Amino acid sequence: NTSQENSYASDVATALGFHGTGGSDVHSAHGLGKGVTIFNRDIKSESDLVEALKAKHYSPGFRDGSGNVHSLVDSP
Repeated sequence: NTSQENSYASDVATALGFHGTGGSDVHSAHGLGKGVTIFNRDIKSESDLVEALKAKHYSPGFRDGSGNVHSLVDSP
């Protein structure tokens, strides 16, 4: 997705009261692994994951061409 598309999706999710996660409906190998969800603490178990999701302790992000992860919002 373009940065404009990501920004629009984030704005729509916020307007509807949803908390976005990172993801992709990849159509080529180029996009694999680029959509990520950033958690603001370590997830070591299924219960950690469920707790973090329910508490909204995460943000959507993306991995750039160098492998660096970036948040799509101000802070994860």
